[in-house]
Amino acid sequence: MKKINLSNFVFGLFALTASQCLMASEYWLHGNIGSVQTPSQLQLVKAGAGAIATIPAATSGTGGWLQFPLPLQTNLYLPNSTVTKILLQYTGNAKIDQVDVWHGSTKVGGASVNWTGSNSRAILALPTPVTTIRGLNISVHVKNNCAAGSLCPKQTMKIISVGSVLTP
Repeated sequence: MKKINLSNFVFGLFALTASQCLMASEYWLHGNIGSVQTPSQLQLVKAGAGAIATIPAATSGTGGWLQFPLPLQTNLYLPNSTVTKILLQYTGNAKIDQVDVWHGSTKVGGASVNWTGSNSRAILALPTPVTTIRGLNISVHVKNNCAAGSLCPKQTMKIISVGSVLTP
């Protein structure tokens, strides 16, 4: 009977697993995981995989903040992943004008943006990559999209999904 040396097999399996982890990966969550962050006229209805934010007819600039946790990966045997980008899929006639990124209670990034449109995907690169230790989330400010000083009709923004780009 021939004896089999399993040490090469185990090393090969570990090398394969480690090399797979060296690539950046996208992780996504459905938008229906979101919630209204601050009291406002903004209403949030969870619909299927997304969440629809509705802004009633109001003067321009009316809106509010939504909160979304981001998907993270932790591994017992490898260092925690580093988040380099935030991803957002949305559709609607309202406008997203600010996105802030939070690591626990510390703001680690954010940007003023001008996102609106149908079935769009936005990418926000973090100024400094964040190695995840505790929860990561984003605050998204949604407001009506019309000329300054005018009365806007009811508008909506559906957050389809939120995601993060992770590297080992």
